[in-house]
Amino acid sequence: MNPGNFPGIPPGNDNPDFGQPPSRRVQPPPPKKLDFFRPEFSYTVLVFFLMLTLSTGLRIIQKWQQTEKEKVNTELAFLKAQINPHFLFNTLNTIYSLSITRAVETPRAIEKFSDMMRFVVQDACHDLVLLNRKLEYIDTYIELQKYRLPASVQINYLVTGNPANLQIAPLIMMPFIENAFKYGVSTEKRSVITIDINITDSILNLIVKNSKFAVKNLENGTTRLGIRNTKQRLDLIYPGKHKLEISETGEEFLVHLNLQLK
Repeated sequence: MNPGNFPGIPPGNDNPDFGQPPSRRVQPPPPKKLDFFRPEFSYTVLVFFLMLTLSTGLRIIQKWQQTEKEKVNTELAFLKAQINPHFLFNTLNTIYSLSITRAVETPRAIEKFSDMMRFVVQDACHDLVLLNRKLEYIDTYIELQKYRLPASVQINYLVTGNPANLQIAPLIMMPFIENAFKYGVSTEKRSVITIDINITDSILNLIVKNSKFAVKNLENGTTRLGIRNTKQRLDLIYPGKHKLEISETGEEFLVHLNLQLK
């Protein structure tokens, strides 16, 4: 039957409820309510909160690590700032003593002091320096000290091993070496200073021995401060990679530092 033959009835209406009384029309199903206790919904919420917790935790850890790094860098800068002038002032006193006596070694001493200044200004500001450069600095320092020491002071200085391609924190050995020259020398008694540096693979061993003489309380306090600062630097820069032993008898002071450079 062709609907077009019946006027008033629009053709092509496929609605099954068309022409049906309201009571017989198909009613749409009611909308479904959210069930928060359904397993799939609970799993999604759990994953969401887990990811949120992990993300927040990672941000907190990164912030804490950054804060700790800045704290360590600040503390290291403070410790180095306390150590550097100590060496410079002592070296200036040596040159001053030479200039008063008009010693012929004064120009050479000034040249060596210039080399030390260059190291402190250019290299000591870095976290690590080449071990070769560090050994050159120690050579220069010992040579400067020889200018002011009497002939009764015996210096045994030995470096063995290959320092190539190794790096070390600047001025990390100097407080022990400097203290040997500051407190291990007497103008009245025989004095012996021994400095032995051995490099085996990436392990550095430093042994410093010096004769022990009585010092003023103020100077002894300065020594303790320098050693304490160096211990703190070692703990910060080489945690678990160093061993420091300091001992003394009635006649001798001994320092043994074992340092893993890699």
